[in-house]
Amino acid sequence: MARRRKNKKSPAKPIAETRAPELPPVTRRRLRLLWLVPPLVVAAIVVMVLHPAEITPRKLNVIIVTADTLRADKLGAYGNTAVETPHIDRIGSEGIVFEQAVTAAPVTLPSHASIFTGTYPPAHGVRDNGGAALSSDRTTLAEVLRSEGYATGAFIGAFVLSSRWGLDQGFDQYDDDIDTAGSHNLGGSDAQRRGDTVLADAFRWMDSVKERAFFSWIHLFDPHMPYDAPDPFRSRYENPYDGEVAYVDSLVGELLEWVDTNELGESTLIAFVGDHGESLGEHGELTHGFFVYDATMRVPLVVRTPYRALQSRRVSSLVRTIDLMPTVLDLVGLETPQGVQGQSLVELALGRPPSDTPHAYGESLFPSHYGWSPLRSLRDEEFLFVDAPRPELYDLRADPTQQTNLGSARADAVQSYREKLRNLESEMGGFDTTSSTSATLDPETASRLTALGYVGAGSFRSVDSSSASDPKDKIDLFNRIRGAATAADAGRLDDAITFLDSVLEEDPGVVEARNMLAGYLARRGDLRAAETAYREALSRGPDYAPAILGLASVQLEMGRRQDAEITLSRMLELEPGNPPGSFLLARIFIDSGRF
Repeated sequence: MARRRKNKKSPAKPIAETRAPELPPVTRRRLRLLWLVPPLVVAAIVVMVLHPAEITPRKLNVIIVTADTLRADKLGAYGNTAVETPHIDRIGSEGIVFEQAVTAAPVTLPSHASIFTGTYPPAHGVRDNGGAALSSDRTTLAEVLRSEGYATGAFIGAFVLSSRWGLDQGFDQYDDDIDTAGSHNLGGSDAQRRGDTVLADAFRWMDSVKERAFFSWIHLFDPHMPYDAPDPFRSRYENPYDGEVAYVDSLVGELLEWVDTNELGESTLIAFVGDHGESLGEHGELTHGFFVYDATMRVPLVVRTPYRALQSRRVSSLVRTIDLMPTVLDLVGLETPQGVQGQSLVELALGRPPSDTPHAYGESLFPSHYGWSPLRSLRDEEFLFVDAPRPELYDLRADPTQQTNLGSARADAVQSYREKLRNLESEMGGFDTTSSTSATLDPETASRLTALGYVGAGSFRSVDSSSASDPKDKIDLFNRIRGAATAADAGRLDDAITFLDSVLEEDPGVVEARNMLAGYLARRGDLRAAETAYREALSRGPDYAPAILGLASVQLEMGRRQDAEITLSRMLELEPGNPPGSFLLARIFIDSGRF
């Protein structure tokens, strides 16, 4: 059970001080002319001139919509004119648009864990999809709000955020029933459901609790691959991704209509945030998860509150999705728990930037699935630094899409950012991926994550970055590996095997590709070839648990029960209590009468 942390409610007080500033001469002359204006108007003008904007936090309903895989530059609020997004734009025009918001990771589970704990992946321990669940000793936004009497409900659009991964902490209701009637399941069978189903479930719950304070998290997975928006959005846009974005906006419109119909606008905070973006071919990446450029790391963040001082605001400073949790707590008058790395953005939104602008940390462990170097990044308002085997440095003002690497020309800057990155990692306990448990997933779970594009999820390896390949050199192979998974999911096993053969011809050391190849050979019925492929994978990665499990499964299917038992015993020496390994071994014991 998740730990419950009681937070003391802060007394209602203005966030800003009301000390009058020194007035410039021009302002003093204008004030002397106010004797021509009626007294009440004079009073209002004097208050506006002498006192900065302020708010008095109070208990508000909280609705957070997370849009999966949504680029900020696809929204009208961020300058896009090709896609109609009037409802998301309305939240921004009536509230705050954070123009430069960045996420912590370009994959769904770690990025959401960061949003709802206010901490970076090395701190909260969820580094990958399917790799580990959020620990119960981490405090979530839902836990804080529930401890203050809020009803809490979450409505999830994809299996990757299933309650098994720990984000259900603090929720009275966590609706992750993906395989439901009328869910419009796409590509991944029971791996995701369309946003209209998610929203309908959210409305039913909010209708039941709207007489009390509530926190509702609505997760819309639709912009994620495969891009398959319903009509009229599918037919309206030539680019299918744009159709998904417009569809999500229509769902936000329904949410705003529900708030207006129930007359909750003056008592409700609404935040709309992306978990990560989508490359759409930039830097050679077709989707997301591999690189840490702005195409996948910059996200929309718009917040609407009833506070007049926070309406029609735009913030150009760099902010982070880990800042959303403390911002929400600040806006409803609650203290931020200890250990949160994000900071409230309220003062920034009121026009008072902090004296020290924080850096934004980002990471991708996805390349390490294949034996390549993981990526870490550090971003400020001027530069993006990517710590890779060939370090990267980009001038964000002159090169906003990160096309010109200044790493070799600015060695001094690279060293400075690298030291800042190391200091931050040290504060978080280091970057060692082995500190985050890597899971060997059961075949059903692995296939559901693969169907969502997360090939090899949960099975990343500890990689020596000093000698590993640079992901920049491997993006074509990565795309072929994903292409193999897509072909296999469509039943085209021969095409999938051809893709993987080409990968292994170019880079024989990709253990995950060999493991995938063995699995597809087994599905095609080539059990001896599959066994050979699994053994080749284990010759290059002796401790690679997914290949050990696959080898045992093939041996069982071939009727070689004793060989499978020996293989599984080896696996359980590496990972005692591994669930799928223990299950297969139990089957062997049952079949041989060793009850």
